[in-house]
This record gives sequence, structure tokens and C-alpha cells, in this order.
Amino acid sequence: MTKISTRTRGIASRAEFEEKVDKIAALDVELRELAAEMDAKLQTIRDLYADRLESKTRYRDSLFLACDSYASKHQEEVLTPGLRRGETPLANYGFRLGNPTLVLLNSKTKWKDVLANIRAKGEDWVKKYITHPEPKANKDAIKENLSDEELASIGCRIEQTDSFWLTPKDDNSPQP
Repeated sequence: MTKISTRTRGIASRAEFEEKVDKIAALDVELRELAAEMDAKLQTIRDLYADRLESKTRYRDSLFLACDSYASKHQEEVLTPGLRRGETPLANYGFRLGNPTLVLLNSKTKWKDVLANIRAKGEDWVKKYITHPEPKANKDAIKENLSDEELASIGCRIEQTDSFWLTPKDDNSPQP
């Protein structure tokens, strides 16, 4: 490897300046060519592994979906009693409760109906639960402040879903 000095020296003449400008231009071309060569070699390596990676990923995903389906139907069997997780010699798995999401009460209800229901509750409700200048439901405020009965009265409900997770037991995996 060639050692290159990074110490800057003053330029004494226009000829030396133009020489350095040309050197910079030549080095930029060399750098682009070297980067292109490296990218081509990296792409060749990626191409060697792409099919195997895709195949194994599809297989892993299909196994995960099968495990998710089974675990969802047999939680009491596969989870550690009193916990929402279990383990095998090679993996930890379980269920996580997702974030609460404000959703419409049913398929017949629309967000414009929710806004109308909020307006019907009075000006205090409008100030708290409708955003301005573009009128929209303030979903965060609604989620935080309204009871299940109040939510239903304006056409909403809170939904939380369980999601199955699985992590291999290795030194780099976070443990639940």
C-alpha cells in the first residue's frame, strides 16, 4: 500500500495550481472506476447467493406462518403458564400485544359520521376531538380520553391485536 501525505502545501504558481487541479480530476476518475469495479464484484457475489437466500427466506416465512397459525389456536398449550412466551432449545417465541388503534365501530360507519357525531355532542367535544383547520378526528385525544361507551356513541372502538414473534437463541438476539 502506498502512503499518501495528507499535509497540504501552499501552491507557488498557476502552473502548479493547474497541475493539482488536473491531478484531482484524474484521481476522481480513478475513484469512480475503482468504485465501479468494486460494485461489479459485489454484485457478482450477491448474484451467487440471491437465489438461495430468497428460497430459504420463503421457506422460513412459510414455516413462521404455520407456527403463527398453530400458536394462535393453541396458546395455552405452547406458552409457558402465566407468561406470554415459550421456548425451544433453539428459539424464544410468544405473543406481543400491539399498540391500541382507533378504528371505526363497523363497516357501515365512516369517518364523516364520526365527525358528525362529535359535533352533535357539543362545542366542547368539537374543540377537544376535531382538528383544525382541516376537520379530522383527533384520534390520539379520542383514544386517550374516551371510555368504550363514549367511543361507541361516536362510532369508534379501540382495537389491539396480538402478534406472534420468534427469535433464535444466539448471542446477538435480544431476549424478551
